[in-house]
Amino acid sequence: MFYVYLWLRYDGNPYYVGKGKLKRAWVNRPGHRPPKDDSRIILQAYGSEQEAFEAEKFFICLWGRKDLKTGCLRNLTDGGDGASGHVVSLEFRQRMRGNTNGRGYRHSKDALDRIGSAAKRRTWSIESRRKLGATKIGNTYFKGHTLSIEHRQTLIESNKRRKGLPWTANRRAAQARRKNNAQLV
Repeated sequence: MFYVYLWLRYDGNPYYVGKGKLKRAWVNRPGHRPPKDDSRIILQAYGSEQEAFEAEKFFICLWGRKDLKTGCLRNLTDGGDGASGHVVSLEFRQRMRGNTNGRGYRHSKDALDRIGSAAKRRTWSIESRRKLGATKIGNTYFKGHTLSIEHRQTLIESNKRRKGLPWTANRRAAQARRKNNAQLV
């Protein structure tokens, strides 16, 4: 069953006309959203797809399009030009299965050789190699920041020194406050 649907504004005026079947009248379209209230969607069923296309053209012509300044509809075409029921041929599907990059062709052996030799010719500067060799620190403060080898060594040394130090008076007082607050709750 094919139908023509109208999406209505709160004042009852239509803002989009389309042709569909199944659940199309309730699905978002690029640039168009169906009304949240189903009572503002009107459907008119037709016996064939061609009749539905003709009715869609009629309604768009009747209410006019905003982009042409002839009416209130947000449609961008005059209707009747949808790709409804488009069936991909078996030959096309087999051809698409055979390709490796999704664009309908494979690189030739010569092209693959040229790509490989270009990759081998690439040289990296010492600075680039150093940046590539730097790793990320896992704690939350440095998450996502790439640190140099020298900086990482400095952090490791400072952490070693810090582990042996006793707590300061401020840290002890803060710990005591946290314990007292936890007991009050």
